[in-house]
Amino acid sequence: MIDVVVGVIRDAEGRVLLTQRQQHQDFAQCWEFPGGKIEPGETAEQALRRELREEVSIEATCYTPLIDVPWHYAHKSVCLRVYLVSGWQGVPAAAEGQQMRWVPMANLAQMDFPAANRGIIHALTLSDYYAITGDFTGLDALLHKATCALERGAGALQLRARLSDKAYIDAAKALLPLVRAHNARLILNTSFELWQACPEADWHVTSDRLASLTARPVPLTTLFTASVHNKTQLQQAVAAGVDAVLLSPVLPTLSHPDEPALGWDVAQTLIAMSPVPVYALGGLAISDLAKAKAMGFQGIAAIGAFWHD
Repeated sequence: MIDVVVGVIRDAEGRVLLTQRQQHQDFAQCWEFPGGKIEPGETAEQALRRELREEVSIEATCYTPLIDVPWHYAHKSVCLRVYLVSGWQGVPAAAEGQQMRWVPMANLAQMDFPAANRGIIHALTLSDYYAITGDFTGLDALLHKATCALERGAGALQLRARLSDKAYIDAAKALLPLVRAHNARLILNTSFELWQACPEADWHVTSDRLASLTARPVPLTTLFTASVHNKTQLQQAVAAGVDAVLLSPVLPTLSHPDEPALGWDVAQTLIAMSPVPVYALGGLAISDLAKAKAMGFQGIAAIGAFWHD
């Protein structure tokens, strides 16, 4: 496993700095975030500062961990230790003759990256809070509670409901404009066939549905998430090409009091194996975000924390 440090340099306009790999390098002509190998005896932060100095001529002054991405290519295995760089001294410039470009966040998905970088892009663009619908009686109640969840900061709303197929799609189509008005994502927790009736939304699979997948069934433009509870299911999710996972139960829950919780320590070992962002689910409150972030989670997923007036 080759340890590599990566700096995601974001300016005041929200653009990120990309460099293009040169002809003599692996993945020639692909775009990437600046960085390089961590040398023996270096910490990741020392390597970050050195690489950004050598590659794009800046001195990083403010940076925070974003995600670690373990990835296995056919010819090598890497672990990308990714930092979000928000402060630096100097003017970014291509110091090694490479092409360099500032790219709006919305355009990142269109760039040609090495495969390991997909996890970085999702970590950058996904929100801290992922809400899941709870009980509701009627469409008006659904829209009201969804509005409350979105106003509490949820950047994603998963529609999880026992409804007839028609009622489920009617609910999804009613939610779409509301969710989009809050610059959030609507994620359908349903069968692939039913998702196809509303492909403008994103898709979530339970661990049971995940077990039957051998490849990613939705396009890369669709956010694809899955529920996982252990190492085997996490590996299944990665093999199926998911963009993020919901790991549960991290803490004991009222809804499943007899189901043993993973605990923070076990959860952290599973995060270290994941090349995609991981949300903590189960027994968590909005106020647990800082602890979850410190453990390496993308953020918090929850029902009760969001689904109330």
